Amino acid sequence: MRSVTNLKLKARRFLNYTVCALLPQYWSSSKSIFVMSTGRVGTETLARLFSLSPYVQAYHELRPQLLEERKKAYGEVWSKPSKYIYIFSRARAWPIAKARFQKRIYIETSARLTFFVPVIANLMPRSKFIYLYRHPGDVVRSGMRRRWYDRHSSDVHRVEPFKNDPFHNSWRNLDPFRRICWYWDAYNRFSLKAIKYIKNRRIFKLRSEDLFNLDMQLFKKLFQFIGVPTPSYQSIFEVLNARYNTQIEHEYPIWKDWDDQHRMILYSIAGETMKKLGYKL
Repeated sequence: MRSVTNLKLKARRFLNYTVCALLPQYWSSSKSIFVMSTGRVGTETLARLFSLSPYVQAYHELRPQLLEERKKAYGEVWSKPSKYIYIFSRARAWPIAKARFQKRIYIETSARLTFFVPVIANLMPRSKFIYLYRHPGDVVRSGMRRRWYDRHSSDVHRVEPFKNDPFHNSWRNLDPFRRICWYWDAYNRFSLKAIKYIKNRRIFKLRSEDLFNLDMQLFKKLFQFIGVPTPSYQSIFEVLNARYNTQIEHEYPIWKDWDDQHRMILYSIAGETMKKLGYKL
């Protein structure tokens, strides 16, 4: 009897949360944080850092992951915003509403929502965004070690050039290395474009390389941006001293050991974006 009562209570709460979250004024007044990134930059570490705060409800790869929708959003979100507002709000109504009723700040760190940022920014004017980026040599190496675009089971959901992209016609002939170089550039070009439409006070730019330097001033600024007290140095150290999601299928050289040919290929594809982010060849 008690289990039936609990089930009814949970169902009623779910309905209440969802109904509230579907109201326009609910979205416009909700505080949430979303991360823009390529992935492979420390997003799970970031979620664990935020989870140190009792005032935060942080998720890394929340379901539904919107993998197919993300792939289409890359080329469509600017021209079809209503479509992606609907997809996002339907997928995240429940967890955002739940966090709000628990008086917590909702944070999602996965790269899955990077291409939804333009519509999230409009739907939720009180939302903020962390732009987490990493040296392209490190991201490309990580992708090569995991066989991205190389008959990987997840390749069907990985982004590809749309018709207006210079690489659209030649995509089928590109090797995995060139495709991952394009991937890094595509995500970061998109993120840099998106933040132009968002007020600076809503953006926190964070280099992945700086995330692991244990600079407490940086973490104070980061948690101040979130709007919660900074956790202790010891608790932050314990999170950063661990490594998460480190699966590897085969080795690939680190950036400093790349040959000139591969460096020049990367630069020919992503050089303009590298310059904007302060990465030299």
